[in-house]
Amino acid sequence: MRYFGLLLLSIWLFLDSSKALFKFHFPYQQWVTPGFALVSGVVLLLYSLRNLFGNLGLSLLSIWLVLFSTMEIFRYNFPSSDMTLAVLGFVTAFFLLIRK
Repeated sequence: MRYFGLLLLSIWLFLDSSKALFKFHFPYQQWVTPGFALVSGVVLLLYSLRNLFGNLGLSLLSIWLVLFSTMEIFRYNFPSSDMTLAVLGFVTAFFLLIRK
């Protein structure tokens, strides 16, 4: 389950960075790209909930992916959503970096 989530995450990262770097566009990209992030976030969240404290960084990453992709797909924003996602991303990066 973990490898499936990481595979979807890598596909999402490849698609998202290709759009930014090479101005690559394809039909339904506003649904497909955040969809990969949403599914990978849910799969990684389900995996990391089994051992929450051992994989705190992975849990935070999956929560960030679910929030980010849900806001992209449904065009939903809440007050200070940009700041919330930025802080969550920073804390996530910290926990992922200190992980063995």
